[in-house]
Formats: sequence, structure tokens, C-alpha cells
Amino acid sequence: MNEEEITQDAQSEQRINLTKEEIEIGKKTVETGTHIFSKEVVENRVNLEVELANEEYQIERHAVHSEVDTMPQVRTEGDTTIIPVVKEVAVVVKKLMLVEEIHITRKVNLTAETVTETVREEVLRHQFRSNEQNPNQ
Repeated sequence: MNEEEITQDAQSEQRINLTKEEIEIGKKTVETGTHIFSKEVVENRVNLEVELANEEYQIERHAVHSEVDTMPQVRTEGDTTIIPVVKEVAVVVKKLMLVEEIHITRKVNLTAETVTETVREEVLRHQFRSNEQNPNQ
């Protein structure tokens, strides 16, 4: 290339402007509806099995008629409590005579009964109301 061609090329130079798009993204809160919550107390009748205990005591007297030197102690054999009963008898020498023992036996009777009672329960209700118009209306 010669000088004349270089000068001509420099004069024919064109400028190209470049552009660039920019985007801004934002958000806003839009109310689309409301939620309504409420609660109510619901009463239901229920039948419940209840186990009840009832204690009974059976008292038996057992004649012993034996001589003892000291007062016997109250004792327990299983569910039975034995209470010694003594009396003094007139003899040349005074001695304790075991006359009888009282045996008390504890028995537990279990019975099942049905009890009807009102039970309350809270139930949650939910309702949604939309602010948007329904196009099918």
C-alpha cells in the first residue's frame, strides 16, 4: 500500500455506536384475597369404659384355746391380717390364754361400668376470599 491509499482509508473510516439495553426488575405486593379463620367448640357424647375397684373384707374367727406366755403380735399372711384375741383366766397362776384369732382377708373386686359424658373439641374453620374477578361469571 502506498501513502495515498493509507490516507484514503483513514478518511473513509466510519464510526459505529454500540448500545446496550439494561433491565430493572422490581416487585410489589398485591393483595389477591383474604383468609378468614374461626374456631368453634363442638360437643360430642362419648361412652368410656371405666374400671372401678371395690374392697371387701371377710372376717373369720378361728378358735385356738392355747396358753401363751406373752401377748402375740398382729401379723399378716398374704392378704390376710391376723389379730390375736387373748383373755385372762383364773387359775392358781395367772396366764395368757389365746382364745381365738381373727383373720381378715382383703379382696379387690373389679367391675367395668360405661360412663356417658360430654367431651369438647375445638375445630378450626378456614375460608379464603379472593379479590380477583372470576372470568366465568
